[in-house]
Amino acid sequence: MKEEDFSNSVWAKDYAGENLSRKDLSDEDFSDANLTGANLTGAKLAGAKLAGANLYGAVLIGADLSGANLTSAVLNGANLSGANLERVDLTNVDLKVCRLSGATFGNNPGMNQELRNNLIGIDVTITDSP
Repeated sequence: MKEEDFSNSVWAKDYAGENLSRKDLSDEDFSDANLTGANLTGAKLAGAKLAGANLYGAVLIGADLSGANLTSAVLNGANLSGANLERVDLTNVDLKVCRLSGATFGNNPGMNQELRNNLIGIDVTITDSP
């Protein structure tokens, strides 16, 4: 059972600057949410809906985003170092604007050749074939 239910809170779409580190937020719906500067270090976001979310400057070090939907999410200045990004939908996401050192990718929908080229020279692991 999850610690908290974020879907019905008064501030359900505004988590700017919130400390959500190590929370189990698996399968939660954060579509179009404001997560600017939020601390999501080590958070479980497996299967979470983050389409259109603003993660500007968010800290997601070591977060588990496996299977999450990040379609059109804003990641400028976000730190995803060591994050699990396997099976994350990266459609319309610009990875050039965030930190990805040590992140793991694999079988990502929306990960076209341009996105792969953005990862050249960065210490990441890609487990699927191009």
